[in-house]
Amino acid sequence: MKKIILLILLLFSYSSYSYWWEQCNLDLKGDKLYCINAFESRVFVGSDSGRVYLSDNNGDNWNVINTGFPFVEITSIAIAKNKIFAATDSIGILISSDNGDSWNKSSLEDYDIRVLKSRDSTIYAGSQSGKILISNDLGVNWRKSELTDKPITCMALSANNICVGTLGRGVFLSSDNGENWIIRNNDNWYLLYIFSIAILNNNIYKGGVPGFSVSTDLGLSWESKKIPGTEVSSVNSILIIDNNLIAGTSHPMENLGVIQSSDNGDTWHYIGLDTLEINDLAFNSEYIFAIDNKGKIFRRKLNEIIKTDIIEANLKFENLISPNPASDFIEITCRGEVTSPLQSDVRIYNVYGQNVMSVGVQNLEPLRIDVSGLARGMYFVSIGDIVGKFIKI
Repeated sequence: MKKIILLILLLFSYSSYSYWWEQCNLDLKGDKLYCINAFESRVFVGSDSGRVYLSDNNGDNWNVINTGFPFVEITSIAIAKNKIFAATDSIGILISSDNGDSWNKSSLEDYDIRVLKSRDSTIYAGSQSGKILISNDLGVNWRKSELTDKPITCMALSANNICVGTLGRGVFLSSDNGENWIIRNNDNWYLLYIFSIAILNNNIYKGGVPGFSVSTDLGLSWESKKIPGTEVSSVNSILIIDNNLIAGTSHPMENLGVIQSSDNGDTWHYIGLDTLEINDLAFNSEYIFAIDNKGKIFRRKLNEIIKTDIIEANLKFENLISPNPASDFIEITCRGEVTSPLQSDVRIYNVYGQNVMSVGVQNLEPLRIDVSGLARGMYFVSIGDIVGKFIKI
C-alpha cells in the first residue's frame, strides 16, 4: 500500500481552512484595518479613517467609538486600567477613559506612533522616527529615548524584558524597563527588516521579509526557520498561545493566511484564511481574531486551533500535488504506505467548503485528475481523511 503525503484535514468535520473561520464584521464601513486587540470579550479595531471600532461580544456586533479624527490612521491599540489608548500616524496617542465615548490627546501630539503595548499602568510606544516613549502613569507623562533612526514597527513585553523590532536596524532589547538598550541581530542585512516580534522567557521570535527567525538566548544568536511558501513570504503578526506560535502572513503571489507551530518554529501548518493577506492577529480566552488587507475581520474558536496541532503534520503542499498551480490536470504523488484506502473517492472542495468534484480512484500512482473545468482559485483535494491544496489558473 502506498501513502499519499498529504496533510490530515477532516473536511466537513472541520471543513476547508477558510470554512473554519467566521467573518464577523458585516456592518463595518469598508475601512482599511490596521490593528486589532482583544481584552476579555471586548475587541478593538483601528482603521485608516481614524475610526476605532469596538465589539462588546467577541465580534457579533460593532460600534464606532470615535468619529472626531477623520484625517488620521489608527495604527495600534492598547488597553490598560480601563483606559483605551489609540496610536495615530500624525497626532500621537488618543486616550479614552469612558469606553470610547470621549477622547483626549496625550502630550505626544506631533508623533507618528506605530506600535503600543501596555503592562499594568505603564504604556510603551514606538514611533516612525525611531523613538521609544514610556509612560508610567497611564499616559500623563512620557519618558523619551532616541533608539534609532529607523521606524519602530513592533514591540513585545515579557516579565523582565522589552523587545523592539525596526525597519532596517533589526531587534533591540531592554532588561531595565527601557532605560538602556542593546542591539540583538543576525549578520544578514535583509533580516534587519522586522514586521512582528514576540518574546517568551529567553525565546525571541521575529518575523519579516523573508520569513521567521528564533533566538533561544535573548537575541545573542538567531536561527532562521522555514515557513510554508517561498522565501519572500512575510510574517506580519506573531502570537504565543500556550506552547503554540500563531503567525499571520502574506505573500506577493500566493498568500498563506494563518499558520501555526508547536515546536518552536521548526515546522508549520496552515490553520486557515489561506487566500488572504493577514495584517494583524489578537486573541482572548475564547477566540483568535484576524484582520486582512481588505478590511475584513475573522474569528475562530481558540480550542479548535489548538486541536489542529494534533490532527495536522508537516505542511509541504507544494511538493505533493503537481503541477501546482495547474491549468488542465493535477497529479498526486504517492510514497510510503496508505493509512486510508485509495479506493475512496477523491473529492475536491473550494475555499467555502463546497464539494465541486468527486473522482473514483483505483490504487493508481500517480493519481491524475482533470481539473480543466474548474474556475480559477484555490482548492482542497481530499482522499478519505487526508488532504492537499492546489491553485487552479
